[in-house]
Amino acid sequence: MKNHLDMIWNYNLLSMYYARHHQIVLCILLSLILIGPSSALYDFEGVPFDVTAQGEVQGDVRTFGTYGLAIPPVECSFSLNHTPRYARAYCGVWGGNERYTGWVEMTVNDHPPVRVSLGGVDDAGDAALISGHGVAWEGWDLTGLLRPGENTVTVTTSRGETGNRLDGRVYALQVVAVEEDPARPLTRYWIAEGNENLHGEGWAGDLQTRKDETSISFGGVKEQVAGARLTLLLLATQKGQPDYATFNGHDLGSVAGGEYLPGARDIGDERSFNADGGEGTRSRYVDAETFDVTDLAGETNTLTIARGRDLDGDGSISSTGATPEGEDYLHPVLAVLAVQPAATSPAPDLSLGDLAVSGAYTGRTADLQAVLRNAGSLPGAPVTVRWTVDGAVIAEETVVPAARGVQTVHATWDAVEGRHEIAAVVSAAGDRGTGDNGVARSVTVGALPDLAVDIDEPYRADGAGPAPTSSPLPFPLAAWALGVAALAAGRKSRGTCLLVLLLVAAVTVVPAGAAGAYEQYEVPVEVKNLGGSDAAPFQVTVYLDGEKVAALSLEAGLAAGGTEHLKVPLSTTPGDHTLRVVADENGVIEESDTNNNAAEGRYAFP
Repeated sequence: MKNHLDMIWNYNLLSMYYARHHQIVLCILLSLILIGPSSALYDFEGVPFDVTAQGEVQGDVRTFGTYGLAIPPVECSFSLNHTPRYARAYCGVWGGNERYTGWVEMTVNDHPPVRVSLGGVDDAGDAALISGHGVAWEGWDLTGLLRPGENTVTVTTSRGETGNRLDGRVYALQVVAVEEDPARPLTRYWIAEGNENLHGEGWAGDLQTRKDETSISFGGVKEQVAGARLTLLLLATQKGQPDYATFNGHDLGSVAGGEYLPGARDIGDERSFNADGGEGTRSRYVDAETFDVTDLAGETNTLTIARGRDLDGDGSISSTGATPEGEDYLHPVLAVLAVQPAATSPAPDLSLGDLAVSGAYTGRTADLQAVLRNAGSLPGAPVTVRWTVDGAVIAEETVVPAARGVQTVHATWDAVEGRHEIAAVVSAAGDRGTGDNGVARSVTVGALPDLAVDIDEPYRADGAGPAPTSSPLPFPLAAWALGVAALAAGRKSRGTCLLVLLLVAAVTVVPAGAAGAYEQYEVPVEVKNLGGSDAAPFQVTVYLDGEKVAALSLEAGLAAGGTEHLKVPLSTTPGDHTLRVVADENGVIEESDTNNNAAEGRYAFP
């Protein structure tokens, strides 16, 4: 609760909040007053980085963009020398609130526009990646839509549309194009996208959680490196709050001046292309940077982005005061690594991974799939993927490698009871390295899966006993007052700000026990598969007092006869609360019995 009170009384933090969120509709914040003292956590933690395109080209990977929060339409014009082999455009949109919905639309040259829906917390598709309190990141495939010469990409949103509540301002518009050019050296590249939500305490609903950093591992380069550069895009950056990017353990960017703690850096200072020196260009709440990493690239290449560092060793990363240590929150969304290996000839470099099996039940047809990646040049002919079960070939597929270097391959299998080894291997002429061309996993096939859930007694995460009765400002009231104060600050109305501060002071004087102190808890949850077959990946959904507070993914599924022990973090007041936990609420898994998929009861939170 202390952090929420700090947000109210610290004017600097109010100003930051207003600068990013002043369009949040006041009535939504006001309605939070009516919510009882239970936690409200949505999946704000973000979508992890993933390499979605890779390969090798005689040429270069070019990036173009328009940066800085702006009212749409936003346009990016650029010139290409050749038709790109692969191209993709990205757009960041500020929603104003994680519950607001709307759309974003992109137009490329004279082609018809393509619209993507933004569903906020209810977004179920993968066209848009939404995290935090409504930061959206969308991507469009432009392969075949761009041409040599001048190109223009334009985005607009539902901002201003009748009935629209989405803020709809555009953080940035970025284009990445893989351009073949025989006059240029061979370039190996990896394009990673996601929407991570790095945040400090108090910035993930009313939970005092924090997420300080994220990492992405690109492919390696065994040859000597003639040149390498890394392009990075960050959203929701804030000048005056240090943040960091490291590549293979080495800090990128220049050391900041005396306004920070000694040794602090600030990659995201709302000026793009200045982190390695130079003036750069102003880019409100956005930072695009390019770093020369020639001397750092090698057989493993790992990028880590951190919202700050605990430089004074007090156990926290402060974002306010004379010497802030980090960002309140930060959204890394795009990273492109382009490397020029010395004295290397073009060749394909295929690999298989992420083997998944679903529907493998006795007498049923199972679906098998794996991810085929190509870190090298495009093969001159289709490649072959061979599937085996217990060493016997069940399928052989001829695959045309995708230009983006990442694709999914499939096969089916008439499952039979027992324990089986499923494997896939890819082969292509001239493959640079075959050590990672195969993937395998064991599965158990039998009767249908049967998921069951059990809840154990909640306990305090800090191991302490019952919390003393106190009367801090409840978070919903704090959020409401913060919204009013931010709007008032935006109008530069000192009188209104004073009125708000008096209101905050008044509402804190409540009878003892009228508002309980929020505490951190962990709820032990046990999920079992009582059936005879392995269960494919599914989600476990948690409700507190009727409100959805968490959705945990079991990415590896659950083996037949297996048990998964989960510890669900919750923030709420001491006392009795109703808990409900549901396994596979969306019905992804076919089961023999769904009556035991949920557990519910009244539990005492100490």
